[in-house]
Amino acid sequence: MIDGYELMGINVNSPKELKSKFDEIDTNRGGYILFDEFCTHAAKVKLISEIPQDAKEAQETLENN
Repeated sequence: MIDGYELMGINVNSPKELKSKFDEIDTNRGGYILFDEFCTHAAKVKLISEIPQDAKEAQETLENN
């Protein structure tokens, strides 16, 4: 988990800080980070710079790349 945070540019210095970051992402408190929780967190901290807002924008993005 710590390695994953480092890949995202998040520094975690202690087990307590790791738990705090985990709990911040695990919004349903299920003990696992679900894909939608990860995506929500990624958007919140701008890990994903551009997320298409609708089908038309997604199609334009695909056509331009």
